[in-house]
Amino acid sequence: MKLILLTYLVLLGIVYYSFFGMGSVLPGTWNLIHLSAIKFLLICFVFMNLKVAHPFWKVAFPVLIGIYSASMLLLT
Repeated sequence: MKLILLTYLVLLGIVYYSFFGMGSVLPGTWNLIHLSAIKFLLICFVFMNLKVAHPFWKVAFPVLIGIYSASMLLLT
């Protein structure tokens, strides 16, 4: 459970830095592609661990990921 929460916090950090921090370090298009791949791997990790999670997290994480995906579509 702690790994799932840590993964979610890492995802939030990646989203923050992809918009505000790392754009000056990496070229724009490569930055989005690279960070999207990392986000995809972490989301897969979260879903693999949902089978042992509390039922609340089995509902909460798909909803949060859906909100995240919708916001990415609207913001980019």
